[in-house]
Amino acid sequence: MFNETILHKLANQKDVKKEMFFEHLDLGADVNQVDLMKDSPIGLLLYNKREDIVEAILEKYPKSVNPSLFLRDILNILNEKEKKKHLKIFQNFMKKNDLYNNPTKKFSEQVVKIGKRAAEDGESGLVMELLKIQVTNRSKLFKGVFSAAFKTGDIKLVEKLFNEHKNQLRVAIENDDGLLHHACKNGDYFLTIFALKHFSSDTEYFISGEELKGRNEVLTYPPLSWAVFSKNKKVIFEMVDTIYAQGVQKINFLANNTKEKQYDPLAIALHSRDYDISEFLLNNGYFTNQYVFKNLREERAEDGAKLEMLATMNTESTFKDITLKKNMPF
Repeated sequence: MFNETILHKLANQKDVKKEMFFEHLDLGADVNQVDLMKDSPIGLLLYNKREDIVEAILEKYPKSVNPSLFLRDILNILNEKEKKKHLKIFQNFMKKNDLYNNPTKKFSEQVVKIGKRAAEDGESGLVMELLKIQVTNRSKLFKGVFSAAFKTGDIKLVEKLFNEHKNQLRVAIENDDGLLHHACKNGDYFLTIFALKHFSSDTEYFISGEELKGRNEVLTYPPLSWAVFSKNKKVIFEMVDTIYAQGVQKINFLANNTKEKQYDPLAIALHSRDYDISEFLLNNGYFTNQYVFKNLREERAEDGAKLEMLATMNTESTFKDITLKKNMPF
C-alpha cells in the first residue's frame, strides 16, 4: 500500500512484539507516518486492540508521538468501551508530557478542531477531556464544542457543558452564533427554551433578518421564520410568547422597504398552506408589510384570499392595521 511503512505492517501483525517496534524506532522510523488510508501505526495498534504496545511506545518514546494524531486516532475508534480505555492512555500521555498545562500552539489549534468534531459526533467523554487542556484560545474551543453540540441537538451534552462551564460559555457565545436560530430550524422545543433562557435577549434578534443576513447562513432567516419552517407549533408559540414578554405590542416583521418576502413567517406559513399557523400569527398581533401581502395575492390567489379572509375574521380594522390580542395558543 502506498505510504505504508514497516511500522504499519508490524501494527497489523497478530502476534507482533513491542521489541520489534523498538528496533525500528531506534533506527529513526516515524510512528506518525500515515498511509494512503490516513492510518498511523498508533491508530492501527489501537484498532487491533494492542494497547499494550501503544503504552510501551508512549513510555519509552514519549516525544516521538504526535498528540494531535493520537487524539484523531482515538476519535476514529467506534467502540465506546475501547475508546474509554484509550482515553485513559491519552490522559497518562498528556500528564507525563505536561500537555494539559503547556500545549504547543499547533497542538492547541488541533484540539479546537478535534473538539468540534467530537461534539458533532456526540463524544461527550472526549469533549470533556479536551476542555481540560489549557489551549491558547480557550474561548474558541468552548464556543466550537458547545455550538456543535447545540446544532446537532445533543441536549445531554449541551446541559453537561453548560452546568460545568457556565461562565466560560457565557463569555464565548454571542447572539450571532445563531444558537436560537438552529434550535428553531430543527424544531427542537427544549433547545429553543434553553437558548431563550440563557443566550438570547435582543428582541430584534428574534424577528429581524436584514441586519443579520450574510454573517452566517442560518442567520439569513430570523428564529421566528425558522420556527414556522419547522412546523413545530410549540416552538412557534414559545417564540411569539417570548417576543410579547419583551414588551412588544405587535410583531412587525422586516422593514417596509424589503423585497425579500420569503423571510416573512406569515408568507412561509401560507406558501406551505399551514393555515392554522397563519391564523395563530394573525391572532397574536402579527402583521406583515404590504409588499408581502400584495405579492402573495398576485402569486397565489388562493393563499391571498385565505389571508384576506383570516384578516377579516380576526379584526375589525383593515389588513394594514392588524393588531390582535395574544390569546390563542395551539
